[in-house]
Amino acid sequence: MEKFTIAVLVHNRFGVLNRVTSMFRRRRFNIRALFVSEAASTEYSQIVLTFEGDVQAKEQLVNQLYKLIDVCAIKELDACELPAMPVISFD
Repeated sequence: MEKFTIAVLVHNRFGVLNRVTSMFRRRRFNIRALFVSEAASTEYSQIVLTFEGDVQAKEQLVNQLYKLIDVCAIKELDACELPAMPVISFD
């Protein structure tokens, strides 16, 4: 299994995050990391997801994500493009 990270640009609307993550659940992908923020315009949000799987399954997932009406663009990221995510200690 390989580790993949994708960035998904979506319309900033109610329920979009649920529809995107449900696509992962239905295809039995375990999301390892999830980061969501507004994009440059408040009309859009960006969702960065890290997950494991094989290349063929990842490509099928990306094709299915593009079928969601609120998905505008998808970009596969490599390690040097990952956004800095804070690590929080729960002591």
